[in-house]
Amino acid sequence: VYMLKTYLCVCVYIYLNIHKFPKPNFLTYYLIFIIICCWVAVRYSAKLPISRLFQLSAYIMAALAFILTGKGIHALQESGVIGINQIMPYLRWELIGIYPSRETLLAQILIMALIAGLWIQGRKPSEV
Repeated sequence: VYMLKTYLCVCVYIYLNIHKFPKPNFLTYYLIFIIICCWVAVRYSAKLPISRLFQLSAYIMAALAFILTGKGIHALQESGVIGINQIMPYLRWELIGIYPSRETLLAQILIMALIAGLWIQGRKPSEV
């Protein structure tokens, strides 16, 4: 932990002395942000409940899979790769990737079924 802090401080010191910037630029702010994130991660990592962290990240990944599937299919439709079979023209919620076409909704239903199947599979006790 101490070596990581020392290494980051030395890297920032060398970087700032080599390039002699008259005023801070984007890279300097980025380095400061990285250093703060490293410090927070090292300081509070012992208190983090890992199982809860993985559970939350799994929920976020499932939501992103749903959203990006809808947006990806819609982008393919706009470029003409996939045809558009429109249903319910008022059904459009771009923020979460829902578009009024049969293809996007079918792909999202399949993704949700896959996620539900994997979730059910993960809830079963493992056999040794």
